[in-house]
Amino acid sequence: MKMLSGWSRERLTVAALVLAAIVLLAVNMFAQTMLGSWRADLTENKLFTVTASTRTVLEGLDEPVSLKLYYSRALGDRAPQYAAHAERAIGLLRRYEDLAGGNLKFEVIDPEPFSDAEDRAVAAGLRGAPLDDSGQTAYLGVVGTNTTDDQETIAFLTTEREDFLEYDLTKMIHKLGDPAQKTVGLITSLGIAGGVDPQRGRQPAWMVHQQVSEFFKIEVIDPASGAIPASVDVLMLAAPGKLEAAMVYAIDQYALSGKPVVAFLDPFAETHPQQLPMLEEGDPLHKLLAGWGVEMEVGKIVGDLKHARRVQFNANGQAQVASYVPWLNLDKQALDQGNALFSSIEHLVLASAGAFKPLDGAKTEFAPLMLTSDEAMLIDAVEMRAPDPLRLMNAYKPGGKSLVLAARLSGTAETAFADGAPKPAQGAGETAPKPDAAKHAASGDINVVLVGDADMLFDSFWAQAREILGQRFIVPRAHNADFLLNALENLTGGAALSGLRGRGVAERPFTVVGDIRRQAEAQFRQREQELNAKLAEAQKKLTEIQSRAEGGNVILSDEDKQAILGFRSEVVTVRKDLREVQRALRADIETLGFWVKAINIAGVPGLIAVLVGGIALVRRRRS
Repeated sequence: MKMLSGWSRERLTVAALVLAAIVLLAVNMFAQTMLGSWRADLTENKLFTVTASTRTVLEGLDEPVSLKLYYSRALGDRAPQYAAHAERAIGLLRRYEDLAGGNLKFEVIDPEPFSDAEDRAVAAGLRGAPLDDSGQTAYLGVVGTNTTDDQETIAFLTTEREDFLEYDLTKMIHKLGDPAQKTVGLITSLGIAGGVDPQRGRQPAWMVHQQVSEFFKIEVIDPASGAIPASVDVLMLAAPGKLEAAMVYAIDQYALSGKPVVAFLDPFAETHPQQLPMLEEGDPLHKLLAGWGVEMEVGKIVGDLKHARRVQFNANGQAQVASYVPWLNLDKQALDQGNALFSSIEHLVLASAGAFKPLDGAKTEFAPLMLTSDEAMLIDAVEMRAPDPLRLMNAYKPGGKSLVLAARLSGTAETAFADGAPKPAQGAGETAPKPDAAKHAASGDINVVLVGDADMLFDSFWAQAREILGQRFIVPRAHNADFLLNALENLTGGAALSGLRGRGVAERPFTVVGDIRRQAEAQFRQREQELNAKLAEAQKKLTEIQSRAEGGNVILSDEDKQAILGFRSEVVTVRKDLREVQRALRADIETLGFWVKAINIAGVPGLIAVLVGGIALVRRRRS
């Protein structure tokens, strides 16, 4: 201390700065050595935190898996967003390597032009991005292999799927670590698996088919076969159409044997080529549902104003936006979040769905999975032949109770065929299956998931397909496909990735704005009905006047003139009121938006300034 007392102020300042630099370097070295695996993730959905599902997959690896990330540094130099994306992928895979306990080997390779590394990247199926006109190509892809020479690739890590990075990487490792796939038997009248349509030609498979086929083998079952192959591990029905009794009996016996069934039934399948009503009165499937202790409302679809989707449509040559009550946006409040089927599922989109309810005296357990609000109502399915959002809004009357859109059935069910297998249909011939009467099950414990909509599986309701560098990839906007995969995995005894699928799809509706809009829109529609009634009254009045016309000239009495003038004045008043309602709607929403912006822009900094000022004042008083 005596030595320091003789130093000048400048010398002490330099010494303090040197000492601070040494301490900072020491702290960084200590943190890198001792705290290298520690992370702080401040994102709302914890997108940078390794999930429990990933940990389970990595800890469950029984044999080594090798991953190679081909990353061209030149790509990061030209496009900083890809540099950040690549660094995140590298950091995540390093973390995977630490968690896998030696069963995961990770390597980063820079495939320079015309090198052996570039040849290996191309041979593995990676897609190159052109950097300039000279033909130089850059890569950012992953190649994974296991000890049995199975190979999985991500051709290009596009930033479009940045939020799904962990899911894509973990899915690759899961498939390499457990390459065996179970079989889904699919019965449908829709074009889920693609094929040739007589009217529209060759049609591609739906995107949900691609998603499911990454984890399961899909075996399309011909409804006319009347049998379910023994290789099927889980049966999936998706708007199966009119099934013959033999096929319904096969489904009945399959379910009673305890094997799992997931059924997307639909009172009106909008994605069916002919848009025919489904599950009408007398359909054999109703008999099957009755045996399971449940019924579906016949010829009815669900409308729910609270969960209605906003759509744009053409009305009298003008574009309008309104709530379309048969199309539903279900948030997590409408889903049974305690059920494993909804792990990381927060947003589903349904279209013209049906409703289920348990039968009195049923022995099965009926557990609702998806519920509407208590404002829902049932609409005749025939209204969907020529749907009109305004007409449906005007006719909307809240039912006062929630409706069940999906349910899980368990427990003991009775067969729908008490007399045994049905007789083969005429003309079935020798190829028709002949059920073994000795194996007929009169009852059994079932494991069934029922969903009142099949349209939710169609591409446009849940995702958007994009193509970059010749690679087609899917960007989900809702969790529809994730729910299906969770259901299939849960029913077949596995759910390795269920905690990962919902990450990256965020639905944050402005609930207050939605309530304001619905309230104002209800007032608008009520006034609109009043105006239409007045117009109809005017037309009737004018018709009466024209009927009294003589010689082509209309003679108006003073009473008629006063009535018409009064009506016109009333129409002007009502139209003015309509404009006031719309103006009030915009004013309320704009006022709310102003205060939100004010709080974000000025409120938070102001609060920080007050806190800093308060701390400074306290310190000054103490000193």
